[in-house]
Amino acid sequence: MIKLKKVKRNQISILRELSSKSNSFNILNQDFFYIYDSLNFIEKFVFKRDVRFIFKDDILSGYIWYDSIENGTFYIKSFYLNDDFINSFKKTDFDLFLLKNEIDTIVCSSDGKNILKEFLNSLDFKPYDESIELIYDLDKYSSMNYDSTLKTESFKENTHEEIRCNIQNSVFHNENRTPLTLKDIYMEEEQDYYIPEASIFVKKDEKYIGYGQIIEDNESGIIVNVGILEEYRGNGYSKFLIDNLLLKSKELGFESIKIKTHKDNTVALNLYKSMGFIEEREVILWRYNKREHYKIANL
Repeated sequence: MIKLKKVKRNQISILRELSSKSNSFNILNQDFFYIYDSLNFIEKFVFKRDVRFIFKDDILSGYIWYDSIENGTFYIKSFYLNDDFINSFKKTDFDLFLLKNEIDTIVCSSDGKNILKEFLNSLDFKPYDESIELIYDLDKYSSMNYDSTLKTESFKENTHEEIRCNIQNSVFHNENRTPLTLKDIYMEEEQDYYIPEASIFVKKDEKYIGYGQIIEDNESGIIVNVGILEEYRGNGYSKFLIDNLLLKSKELGFESIKIKTHKDNTVALNLYKSMGFIEEREVILWRYNKREHYKIANL
């Protein structure tokens, strides 16, 4: 039987040992102790409420750090399971665990390791987004020459939000995507990962035609939201935008910078590789939904 148990104050060293193994288990696991060790006593007590030890038949087998259980959805930030657990865990154990904890949906991410993919597949998790993360060594950066009619302009808060919103909604338009709103942008500007001076517009003949930005995650830089308006594509303007984001990354003091794209987006993959990015890892987002599972099982 699977049980989740709270982490007691005198068990932090046990959690730390398990956490030290989590990166080799799944490199996309977030680092619990990166935050925990920076907190005061009261903050630590509150923060560890979202961590549980995992026991199978009363044997400690791993841990799970989750974001929340909201409307029956379990968002996993980090997890580790030992080999004995993975090799002996059965689907019936999993179903009973979901039932006892009133969980309908579990969302998590993993790298491309076969053993982890096979384990999640065996529990009927379904990948709903598969991406490739690439990395660029900024020590190798050298600027390139581009169309002299192109210019960049730094994003200014309380000035450019609507322009950014319009560009992103045009570039990333998809019937399954919820449009970006001004409220979303203002909220992002308050987040820890946001870097105020790290967002860039591309302009041609004084018209805003593209946008991209750099954010921070665990002291690493990531290029996100890169896009050129459709009518201006095919002219090398994306290279101009990315080149300026690389320059900005170097100015900000990053040693390397990452970028991510869907694994089937060969145009973007080829573009990034042509500029010196190399593939670092596969990123898979998984979802288990109890209702979807039983719907398929009963067909």
